[in-house]
Amino acid sequence: MLNDSLVSMAFHEAGHTVAAFWQGFSCEKIAINPAGTGSAYINYGMHDELAATIIYNRPIEDMQSDQYPDIPTFVNQICFITLAGLVAEYILNHQISDCILKSELLKNGPDLLKVELIAKRFDVRVDELVEQLFITLISEECWGAIKSLVYHLIDKGKLELSRYEIHSILHYSGFLDYLNS
Repeated sequence: MLNDSLVSMAFHEAGHTVAAFWQGFSCEKIAINPAGTGSAYINYGMHDELAATIIYNRPIEDMQSDQYPDIPTFVNQICFITLAGLVAEYILNHQISDCILKSELLKNGPDLLKVELIAKRFDVRVDELVEQLFITLISEECWGAIKSLVYHLIDKGKLELSRYEIHSILHYSGFLDYLNS
C-alpha cells in the first residue's frame, strides 16, 4: 500500500514540472522521499538568477536591466509554476474535473507563502492565476502528463527522475507534441 503523502507529493512535484514546460521552461530533476517531501528543480534558462532573485525576495535593482525579460510576465510565470503543485494536489485529493478554484481553498505551505510575498511585491493576481492553473491542469493533456510522471516516480519505485527521464516521459505521453502544436 502506498503512503498517501508520498502520492500527494508526487502529484505536487509533477504539477510544478508540467507547469514549467507549459510556461516554456524545463525541469532538471524531480525528487520525492518516503517521508512525503520533495522538490522539482525548474530550469528558467538564462533567467535562473532573476528567478531566484524574485522567489527569494532579493533586491531586483541589483541586476542589470538589459538582462531582464518582461518582468511582469516572468513574475506571473514563476507564480504559475510555484502554485501548480498545490493545484495538482487539490485536483487529486478532491477528484474533481470542473470547478472554479480560489487560492484560499489551497492549504497553506511554503509555495503559497512564496507566491503571497511575490504578489505583494509585484502586484500578482493570485486568484486569477489559480483559476488559470486549474483550467490548465485539468485538461486531458496536462493531467495525463502529470499522471505519467507520477507513475514513473511511484509505480516504478524510482522516487527521482532526471531531466532526460522527465523529457522522455513527457514526450511519450504526447504532452510535448501537444505543446508544440
